Amino acid sequence: MNTEHDLQVPPKRLLSVSLDLDESPCCPAISSRCDASVGGGSFESTDERFRGCILPGHGCFFLEKLHAGLGELEMRYVLKTDRGEHIDVEFHGLMVLTPTGTWLYQQGVFPPPESEYRCTGHHRLAHVPSRLYQFDQSLMLSEITFLTRFRLQISCYASSHEPVQPWPNLDQWVNEPCLDWLPSDHDPSSRQ
Repeated sequence: MNTEHDLQVPPKRLLSVSLDLDESPCCPAISSRCDASVGGGSFESTDERFRGCILPGHGCFFLEKLHAGLGELEMRYVLKTDRGEHIDVEFHGLMVLTPTGTWLYQQGVFPPPESEYRCTGHHRLAHVPSRLYQFDQSLMLSEITFLTRFRLQISCYASSHEPVQPWPNLDQWVNEPCLDWLPSDHDPSSRQ
């Protein structure tokens, strides 16, 4: 159970990523699935110990089931550090739209304004060089902002044993009408 103090613990940002997509055919009239390949981008750790580029063509992006106000988002891509090291990255998460965001999406507007969605999940890195061992052991909580249909800004935060809730407003959306898939006896405060 979270207390008021828990919500004030600032998350520790580990990594900032700017990701470009080659194409993003998110059109609700055609399909409930959006597929795109990774077109490139850049990244930097907040402590500036490593940075580099995202390899174009070495990744994919999937967004499904956004019609009901909830979308499952998956990404895979490869980071290339400034030392030439390759790091595989996987992201799994959810995009939750407000009722207005859902309506806008159904009208063909993507991305909706930032105030009309939250996209959060977790990143996991693989094949991390030994000099960056702490990133290999980390499951990073992530928040994604769609800057445009083809560009994403990703902020990755440390997952720790301390109670951290970097996005406290998600509970207010659980009770929104667009998320009627939840069981009627669902209690958001019972989440662990």
